[in-house]
Amino acid sequence: MAQGGVVEIPPDFVPLEHVQRGMKNADCRTPVILFGEDGDPYLSLCKIARETDSAVWYFDFATTQDVEHTLGYIEIGSNNGDWVLIMNCGGVGQQAFRDIALMVFCLKPEPKKYPRREFFRLIFCVEKAFDIDQNVDIPFPPLILKNSIAVRRADGSGK
Repeated sequence: MAQGGVVEIPPDFVPLEHVQRGMKNADCRTPVILFGEDGDPYLSLCKIARETDSAVWYFDFATTQDVEHTLGYIEIGSNNGDWVLIMNCGGVGQQAFRDIALMVFCLKPEPKKYPRREFFRLIFCVEKAFDIDQNVDIPFPPLILKNSIAVRRADGSGK
């Protein structure tokens, strides 16, 4: 089930720096990969998304792996300029991510039909960091890895 919509954010909340950096460099066809060990990105994403009047829809694949439901939100979000955050991606098969990639990478700019499409963002969050140059324990197919922005904390501390 998706969570999201209006989120209460403290006025003095400062988004995580690495999340800001990743979102600044992303676009509607370039997903961002974040790592849970670097800190929970949800509030940071909500604060940044507000700058474009976008909502963040949150899916936790540790509790529900309903890929069809998630694809529906990605389709709606891509049309409305909302953001989709998928947490705990490590336990889902690569075929699910191939389906997601096909949908996102084939988005076409249609400013008259979907004027907010360029605000859409897709964010993946995995629990632990992995080496993108290795083929072991990587939750994503090469198509996503080659076309995404993987972002880590600058200090590498994980907290």
